[in-house]
Amino acid sequence: MLRNSVLFASVGLLGVALGSGCSGSTTSDGAQPVPADQFVERVVSAVCDNVGPCCQSAGFPYDPAACKALGNSDLSASYALGNPNVDYDAVAAGKCVAAISDLVRSCGAVDLDGLEQCDLVLVGKLPAGAACQKSVECAAPAGGNAYCDQGACVTEPRGTAGDACSMTCTEHGTSSGCTGGTSSGSGTAACYTNDGLYCNGTCKPLPAIGEPCSYEGCVAGAYCDGSVCVATPKVGEPCGGGYQCPESSYCDANGTCQAAKANGAACGEATECASSRCKSGICVVDQIASASLCSGQSSGP
Repeated sequence: MLRNSVLFASVGLLGVALGSGCSGSTTSDGAQPVPADQFVERVVSAVCDNVGPCCQSAGFPYDPAACKALGNSDLSASYALGNPNVDYDAVAAGKCVAAISDLVRSCGAVDLDGLEQCDLVLVGKLPAGAACQKSVECAAPAGGNAYCDQGACVTEPRGTAGDACSMTCTEHGTSSGCTGGTSSGSGTAACYTNDGLYCNGTCKPLPAIGEPCSYEGCVAGAYCDGSVCVATPKVGEPCGGGYQCPESSYCDANGTCQAAKANGAACGEATECASSRCKSGICVVDQIASASLCSGQSSGP
């Protein structure tokens, strides 16, 4: 969840170093390309020009000019423009701004880490081993990751079966969560469970139903029940608690998988809710509107 100056600071992550580039044409989906020197302003406008109805619905006073002043201040202070080690994609920027506008109009919480359009605005140019100051400067291999570690770019290629590896990762939208492999190999590849792989010195296939397992988990549609992979129960079938039930469901107090509850339904725990948020016994969704964002007053120092 990203709110207020946190929201704007997160937008600023895209603006670590905007290069030059612009176009007068429209993209294939109708979004207008955004020149680098207009990106910050357009992102702030995408939020502040569209959040008004959300503020009104939530009962907060709305001041669009103050909202923009807060956003421009936070973004401009976060990062400098013109980094020569980063390419700026004006077409992707246009799609990013359009996607932010759509999200804000929905009044839900805006998570830029989950927006593929915004993930493509900046592309690092530095190869592995090159001196760097920020991760955005480092060029990621196709399907993999890159980051700046102790002043040098490190790349993590997406592993295939048999590749020497260093970690196991799982993709969630455009972000990933990673853990160290059961036995670190000499390579830097990351094995993705989304590809049916985990790291154990090299990328290996996840265990299938009926095969031995441990912390690495099992293939899709199965889970590790102590020491062997078993099929994930369906909605209406018995479960043993935890996260044994399929996505968008939960294991109730009677030990049965139930469909996750909609916004407004009564709940006892967040796992019962489709939104993964239970507040005061009711399933709720995060909202972008807040007193500080709507009024343009910073909530922190």
